[in-house]
Amino acid sequence: QKSAQKIKIYPKSEHTFEAFKKCKYNDLRLVIIAMEPYAGDVNGIPQADGLCMSSSLTNKVQPSLSAFYDGIEQELYNGLNLSAVKGADLNYLAEQGVLLANYSLTVEAKKIGSHSNINLWLPFWKLLIENVFNQYNPGLIYLLLGKEAEKVEKFILPFNSYVFKCKHPSYYARTQQPWDSEGALKQINTILKQNNGSEISWLE
Repeated sequence: QKSAQKIKIYPKSEHTFEAFKKCKYNDLRLVIIAMEPYAGDVNGIPQADGLCMSSSLTNKVQPSLSAFYDGIEQELYNGLNLSAVKGADLNYLAEQGVLLANYSLTVEAKKIGSHSNINLWLPFWKLLIENVFNQYNPGLIYLLLGKEAEKVEKFILPFNSYVFKCKHPSYYARTQQPWDSEGALKQINTILKQNNGSEISWLE
């Protein structure tokens, strides 16, 4: 009998739900859903740390995160090149009540799309959105990055939430262009300010 080959999954199991640990539920104001965790590693250390686009374990800014930073600068900070001093850790956003999750919370190492292509985590999002966010978080804001993330839109109550959609930063990273949120960041901060007077500091 052949033994089953051990499959390596990223992020490591203790970081699978890191986005939910770092963003305290009582502080939740914005849900960002991206695509999937980074499938690569640096000298055996996973690039994925459980927060979408973040890579704090290797402290190496990935192209999609670089495009994300550049887009923030362009939209909110007049292209001041502040991303040059930013690191690979997005925990500063999680601490402000931003849930930084991926549509697929896991990926097989070196196999991009391995779990998102089979919609492995779609039932999880259905349960979470329909039974928690829709019921107990009226006025919650969603920012869906890319086609994979948009698969969860059907679970969101439109009259009870704000939903913004735009392309994932990786789309722009391929051509080394700043991410374009199509004005979503300004609108999100406007809504937050109208609701509770506290905007998100996007570049810390």
